[in-house]
Amino acid sequence: GMEDVLKILGKFTLAQFMAHDTFRKRVEQGLSLGMHELMYPLLQAYDSVAVKADVELGATEQKFNILAGRDMQRYFGMSQQVAILSPILMGTDGQNKMSKSMNNYIAVFDTPKEKYGKTMSIPDELIINYFKYATMIDPEELEQIEKQLQEGKVNPKDIKQRLAREIVALYHGQEAAQKAEEEFNLIFKKKEIPDEIPEYKITEKQRIIDILAAGGICKSVGEAKRMIKQNAVSVDGEKVKDKFAEIDREAVIKVGKRRFIKVVK
Repeated sequence: GMEDVLKILGKFTLAQFMAHDTFRKRVEQGLSLGMHELMYPLLQAYDSVAVKADVELGATEQKFNILAGRDMQRYFGMSQQVAILSPILMGTDGQNKMSKSMNNYIAVFDTPKEKYGKTMSIPDELIINYFKYATMIDPEELEQIEKQLQEGKVNPKDIKQRLAREIVALYHGQEAAQKAEEEFNLIFKKKEIPDEIPEYKITEKQRIIDILAAGGICKSVGEAKRMIKQNAVSVDGEKVKDKFAEIDREAVIKVGKRRFIKVVK
């Protein structure tokens, strides 16, 4: 109830929150800082009490919240959790931290093909970052790879393929990693359509955006429209310009770099 919330609030001071870089800078700059934003670290901190956490893992940006969890546990007479912090893994765009909301992420539940393809799309500058924080490679070997890249003794694309194999193998095994690489090479190196792609049957003329959504290639008609607007949809190699374009024949539709669907009658 509210009484419990007020008790929790009473265990922290404004001075503690001003130690948070983001909060302090916004106050110093005269920017808005809502009370609900101050509540977030407290609620996360109480999670450590509720689950009786021994260890909490998080990126360095979560340091304040995780340490608040330790303080909260002490206030409740509990043993304080161990805080394990790691640097932020950059998103596949190379611009921001990896985030689902920014659509620059590689998900744990992505397929081997998706993991491999997304890894190959990262800028070369992120190769070492991903080796460090997304694989189990030995530090000594990583040091050699970093040296090779710096000296220009190796093609970054070859190293990136090694990275993609390591990431896929970590979650799906070596066999899946090898298969994902073979399929990637088939599509991108030989510029051919993979043998196994989903099919969508039509009996009459149908909008391409509806085929992409119903066939599961795009999550929605809205996404299909956005992909066409971004010039990322082609039919038998020809770019689709009209988001309401229709098709009444057999063809292969490609979306982005890695998604295909075959229209059959």
